[in-house]
Amino acid sequence: MAFTLSYCDPLHPAPLELGAKEPEQILQFFRQVPWEAALAKLTDTPPEAVHCSASVDVKNSVTQEAVCISAVGEPADYAFHVFYIRPKRIRRFWGLYTEQQPAYMSELLDQPVDRAVHILHTLLRNDSAQLESLFG
Repeated sequence: MAFTLSYCDPLHPAPLELGAKEPEQILQFFRQVPWEAALAKLTDTPPEAVHCSASVDVKNSVTQEAVCISAVGEPADYAFHVFYIRPKRIRRFWGLYTEQQPAYMSELLDQPVDRAVHILHTLLRNDSAQLESLFG
């Protein structure tokens, strides 16, 4: 299995590493996360007790690509911030100089759940070209 899964609970300092999973298991896990409950916990919690946003991280250990999907907003009206991390060659100085960045990150903010699932499914299909076009 090329994919590893972790879940970040806002009230726990370390992510919950769930290990290697099949793509279907990852999609099922994402759909079953109680996003509303995770966000509701934050309304009664002092800011200093919050360690992160509720999020799911999926990494392809072969291609070193990863997607982090983080829930934001109110429990009744939330969206997702989606981050795509991958190795990428960056051009500088009008293309005269290039460098390889091992963890280049792009983001899409305020995405609905169906769009977040689509992006996750694209990663799980190993469709790097589609991910690049989605993140521009």
